[in-house]
Amino acid sequence: MSVTRQITSVILFIYHFEISIHFRTYDSVEFLTGPSLNVIIGPNGTGKSSIVCAICLGLGGKTGLLGRAQQVGDYIKYGCQKAKITLEL
Repeated sequence: MSVTRQITSVILFIYHFEISIHFRTYDSVEFLTGPSLNVIIGPNGTGKSSIVCAICLGLGGKTGLLGRAQQVGDYIKYGCQKAKITLEL
C-alpha cells in the first residue's frame, strides 16, 4: 500500500515594500526586507501601524480587519487624492 502526499505549503516573503504616494502618515517610504525576521520599531505616532496596514492592504486584506478605517479611501493621507502601495514577493 502506498501513500501519496500533496505538498500544499509555500514559503514566500516580501522582498521589497514601497509606499510611493501619500498613504496615511507617509509621503513615501521604502524597505528592502530580508528572508528572516524583520522588525519595525519606533516611538508612538511614527507610523509603524501605517506600514503594517499598507502591507495588509497590499496583500488583499480587508479594511475592517485592520481596525483603523472602514474604506480603503480612508487610508489616503488627508488632503491628497490617491495613494500607492507596491509589494514585491
